[in-house]
Amino acid sequence: MIAWFGRALLAAAAFCLAVPAAAQVIGIGANAQGTMAYATAAAIGKAATDGRQLQARVQPSAGPTVYMPQIEAGELEAGIVSMVSIHEYLQKQSADAKRNHNIRLAVILFPLRVGMLVKKDSDIRTVADLRGKRVSGSFPSQINSLWMAEATLASAGISYADVVVVPAPHVVRGIEDFAAGRSDAAFFALGAGKVAEVNAQVGGVRFLSIENTPRARAGLEKHAPGTYVSAVAPLPALVGVVGPINVVATDLTLIAGAKAPEEAVYKLVKATHEKRAELAAAVPSFREMQPDQMVKKAAFEFHPGAVRAYREIGVWPPKE
Repeated sequence: MIAWFGRALLAAAAFCLAVPAAAQVIGIGANAQGTMAYATAAAIGKAATDGRQLQARVQPSAGPTVYMPQIEAGELEAGIVSMVSIHEYLQKQSADAKRNHNIRLAVILFPLRVGMLVKKDSDIRTVADLRGKRVSGSFPSQINSLWMAEATLASAGISYADVVVVPAPHVVRGIEDFAAGRSDAAFFALGAGKVAEVNAQVGGVRFLSIENTPRARAGLEKHAPGTYVSAVAPLPALVGVVGPINVVATDLTLIAGAKAPEEAVYKLVKATHEKRAELAAAVPSFREMQPDQMVKKAAFEFHPGAVRAYREIGVWPPKE
């Protein structure tokens, strides 16, 4: 497992310790350990806990379909979700619920890049080559991931109807099935610790590139609103990226419930802004987070605690 992920796991265990007794306790929902969302939540939780009279606890689960309703109901204060997750969650609501939902943005963090991966020595070279192959899918507890996987296939003019679906409840199980030899391709986030783990288990993995064409972009828009094509170059932290490729990307965000305490959300945002170097040391993707992009124009309302923090930082209101 690569070093940054190990540091993120240590952070997840450490930030619950040595916190003043009077500290306000808040929960941050995230996907299971091994995912980018969990590592991101752990890093933010530690940054917010250190010296801020705040105790942030990561609460891992099967996916946003589990913890977003808890955030909306006020049972959980915050969570790490993608823009696709927000679109997917609201799509399932009634017209009245869509108008009056209790999900608020706190921070737009950085691009979450995802893709199909195969064994490094596989003869599968393109997404189109997945036709007739065994591919992880279904993901009932992570419908947002299913959307992005469908968009990845659609970029090459194919769908899950053209492959042999290996059902998995979520992407972690999907990549574990791949490692066990039950599938030829799995879907996962670039830079996640689980990819490094599986890379070591199977002797190397390789992400497939998607096209950056009108057809590909139309497939993304149709299947996964809130996504876009992102160019990626090889980096040590991006296991499985063996050359320049294009992948599906969406913005990863920190959200808060409308009922979450303003002071707690304010502290989360301030910590995320002030400790960018510390966050980047734990999760390299934080290197892409820029202060003026934390509040870029979005279709969703920002939490009052976040607005207060951004006014102090000097980046409110968002730029067009």
